[in-house]
Amino acid sequence: PAFATGWWFGLGYFLAGLWWIGNALLVEADSFAWALPFAVVGVPALLALFYGLAAALARAMWGRGLVSIFALAFGFGLAEWLRTVLFTGFPWNAVGYAAMPVPLLMQSASVVGLEGMNVLSVFVFSAPALLGRQGARWVGLGLAALLCLLHVGFGAWRLSQPEGEPASTLAVRIVQPSVAMDVKWDRAEEDRIFGELMELSAAPPAAGQPKPQVIVWPETSVPFLFTERPEALAAIGAMLTEGQVLLAGAVRSEGTGSEAVYYNSIVAIDAGGEIVDAFDKVHLVPFGEYLPFAPLLERLGLTRLVAGPMM
Repeated sequence: PAFATGWWFGLGYFLAGLWWIGNALLVEADSFAWALPFAVVGVPALLALFYGLAAALARAMWGRGLVSIFALAFGFGLAEWLRTVLFTGFPWNAVGYAAMPVPLLMQSASVVGLEGMNVLSVFVFSAPALLGRQGARWVGLGLAALLCLLHVGFGAWRLSQPEGEPASTLAVRIVQPSVAMDVKWDRAEEDRIFGELMELSAAPPAAGQPKPQVIVWPETSVPFLFTERPEALAAIGAMLTEGQVLLAGAVRSEGTGSEAVYYNSIVAIDAGGEIVDAFDKVHLVPFGEYLPFAPLLERLGLTRLVAGPMM
């Protein structure tokens, strides 16, 4: 029963918070809309298993009054940590985020980290349940109130501290052409999209502002593989001046043919048109960037999710 209670809570929690996963299937809705239940309901149902585990673990340590609140906080803290590391990790929508909606309330994470915020948040959120129980209820409520005061007070104090003079400053230009997903990987749109990125990047700085040292393009901004279009790298090198660096979200490939593996990456390109560094995304979005339970779903005909090479 405890596991079922945690699972049902988790299902509602993740249904409300992860509905956006289904957007990947609507890019080509005529082909993949049928799979929306797998993404919009299936993923929350699986993630709810962690909250079922949290409730079952808390029930195993259950006690009178304050002990039960500590047990629940520990169970959810452990479950949220497991959710970040198991099966490549899926750390979105941690319960601790509810205690950090504005910068004032985000500062405590610098001390206890997200894992600590998960534990402390569940403790504080659960403390009102002590009103209906005997035992050390006023101790628990007082501790929850103290944690809230410390949380807010530390945030106010930290934000009030003078920042001081920075050791150095960096002029950054962020480029966002807002390309619609349904045309993102259209071969006929490649040159237009790339040209718009280049035009925005090469624009002169506003009056009195320094020339950007770093130019940032969005995730998967480049609508092709750089290995297929080396002239694009040359054009970027020609656009950049000495000392400038472009950080571009791009799909990177390793291998050829059926053995090719694709990565959602960020690449650093210098003024010589060379990729000097790259970093691959680790925590992938299910159905958007990889296909969970691929052997089963591929037999049902779901082999690719969104237009583009990252399948």
